Amino acid sequence: MSEFMRLQDMLSGHDGNVYITLNGKILPAGMIGKIEAKEKKTVESKRPLGQRVIQHAVRGVEYTLSATLYHITSAFIEAAKAYKDTGVSPEITVQVYNENPVQGRSEILLRNVIFNETLFAKLDDSSDDSLSVDTDGTFDDFDIISKFGGTAT
Repeated sequence: MSEFMRLQDMLSGHDGNVYITLNGKILPAGMIGKIEAKEKKTVESKRPLGQRVIQHAVRGVEYTLSATLYHITSAFIEAAKAYKDTGVSPEITVQVYNENPVQGRSEILLRNVIFNETLFAKLDDSSDDSLSVDTDGTFDDFDIISKFGGTAT
């Protein structure tokens, strides 16, 4: 009999947590409603003379993210003001883990994070939803803290 992955053993979008550190201070855990971090490769395509097949080569990578941030702290507004006044961008790291009993835990630390948007204020008389902003961003580096099925090497 062949083995197969059971749906109940797969990670769901709720199986984990995320922490943001802004200038050394850990922000409230409930601040992020959704996050997705990815690597996008820069790929060169070229068909050399005398060949019919187009070849590909990775020439670099870019790390991007998208997130929904809830408006529950003034920390990002304060950081925006500090940047406006001093020109110094805040130091932001994001630590994300996914975990369940079957797969174990995968934990990643994103370094030098830049969120492209900061929510200063928001009112909407037609909504009972939590105040949030959907933003994209970038990060420059990452570390693997732990990986599924064991610890990082």
